[in-house]
Amino acid sequence: MNYKDVLKEFDRYRDRFGLVQPNVSGSSGNGNLYTAEALLIFKQADSLVPFIKEIFKSVLKANLREGTLMRNLDNEFGQNSVDDFIGFSAASFLIDNGDMAESLYDRGKKRFPSHYYNNINPNKFTLKSWILRQYNIICFLKFCAKKKLSIFEQLYWSIALIFNSFSKPEDTNSWIKNHLMISILEGNFSICDLAIRFWRWKFKKNYLGISYVYKIYFQDDEHPLVKYSHYLEAKR
Repeated sequence: MNYKDVLKEFDRYRDRFGLVQPNVSGSSGNGNLYTAEALLIFKQADSLVPFIKEIFKSVLKANLREGTLMRNLDNEFGQNSVDDFIGFSAASFLIDNGDMAESLYDRGKKRFPSHYYNNINPNKFTLKSWILRQYNIICFLKFCAKKKLSIFEQLYWSIALIFNSFSKPEDTNSWIKNHLMISILEGNFSICDLAIRFWRWKFKKNYLGISYVYKIYFQDDEHPLVKYSHYLEAKR
C-alpha cells in the first residue's frame, strides 16, 4: 500500500478539522472513531509512518480540552459518547504510545464521581457523561493509557465483549467499535483472547469480513475504510 496515495483518498473524507468522516462533505459526531479506524489500517499495512502520526495527532490532541473529550474542535453534535472514547483511546495507543489516553484517564479518575466527561459543561455531572457506567470502555481507555488491567478488569471487558457478540447484524456500529477494541487488545491477555475468539466466531456467522460491515455502514464503496479494510483481516 502506498501510504501517500491512500492518504490522499482519506483527505477527501476528512472534515475541516482533519477528522475522518463518513462522506465527502460535512462533519459527524464520530470523527474520533473513524480517524482511529483509518490509523489502524495504516498500521496493519505497515504504513503508519511518523508523517501520518503527526498529521492526525495534532487534531486529536486538540479535541482533549478541559479534562474531557470534544467530538471535534467546535464541540458540535452534543454530548460525547462511547464511540469517541473508543476511537480516541485507540488512536492514542497507535500514534503517541498512549500519552493522550493517559491524560484523559488520569483527569477523569480525579473527579467525583470518577470518569465523568461532560464536554457540554465540564464541571457538571450528568448520567450521560458518566462513562464509568460502561466500565468496559474505561478498561479499554486504561489499557491504551499504558496502565495495568487487573484480572477483574480483564474479565469484565471480556464478558462485555461476549454480550456484544449477540448484537444484531444490522447493528453495524456495535460490530465496528468492538472490532477496533479487539484489534488493539488481542494478544495481551489470555482471558480477553478467549472472548475475542468467541466474538470472531459470531462475527463470521454474520459477515464476510469487516470491509462488508463498513460498506453497509457508510453506504459508499469509495470510502477508504471500505476499500482498504482488507488489511485488517490479512494482518490478523
